[in-house]
Amino acid sequence: MSADGYIVTNAHVVNAAESGIKVVLSDNSEYEAKVVGQDPATDIAVIKIQAQGLQAAEFGDSTQVNAGEEVVAIGSPAGYYGTVTKGIVSGVNRRIRLENSSIIMNCIQIDAAINPGNSGGALFNMWGQVIGITSSKLASSDYEGIGFAVSIDEAKPVIEELMEKGYVAGRVKIGVTYYAVSDTTAEIYGIKPGICIVSINPDCDVANTDLAEGDIITEIDGKSTAGEVDIASLFSGKQAGDEVVCKVYRKTDSGDEKEFEIKFKLMADNGGLVADSQAE
Repeated sequence: MSADGYIVTNAHVVNAAESGIKVVLSDNSEYEAKVVGQDPATDIAVIKIQAQGLQAAEFGDSTQVNAGEEVVAIGSPAGYYGTVTKGIVSGVNRRIRLENSSIIMNCIQIDAAINPGNSGGALFNMWGQVIGITSSKLASSDYEGIGFAVSIDEAKPVIEELMEKGYVAGRVKIGVTYYAVSDTTAEIYGIKPGICIVSINPDCDVANTDLAEGDIITEIDGKSTAGEVDIASLFSGKQAGDEVVCKVYRKTDSGDEKEFEIKFKLMADNGGLVADSQAE
């Protein structure tokens, strides 16, 4: 991304690193990288290597991308470094909640092959400019050739703030990890749609409520969490310390159902970084 070693990738790629982050350049030189900042909400991270005089990729204008244009994606699926796949832009301005993001983002839909290992790689136009950051594909036996890249113009403000502060200021969080329960899934299992709690951060105020793993939050401040809702938008205008009220649905193993309300204060979301800008 820059001649002095700043590199953009996906936050979930950084978090998956078990023993440090290694960067291999096109000349096979290797560097240890440090995390500058990450934003789990948009699944964007910036890392840095100690190098100078690198040939940085040029950012293009993703607002000028049109369906039908040819594109190239570069990544490392299955560990095959620098794998290049080619395709076309199938659609633009796709509002997608990516697999590793809690925010609905403006994405470019492509038919170039995207596989595990492509995450965080660059999507180029035919002028060699970066127009997106590859992030996910629609994985289903019913569909082929549907991949997505976060448009670079959507990513730029996040990248700039990560480089400056290490996190995106103004973000708040509940303090939980979750997955969405769709209307279809809810009907199959006889539960309610919403966001199902996977884990609860013990350091957040929500841990002091009756919320438990497996519970489903169906409303936040009177707004439904069902369907293709941008959860982050429900906190628009709120700050750390603001109190929210959530409606919770619980179904026990015995089939008993219960609905109740919880109140808690939102926490500042600083991207999961500690003082020395290393990932936790």
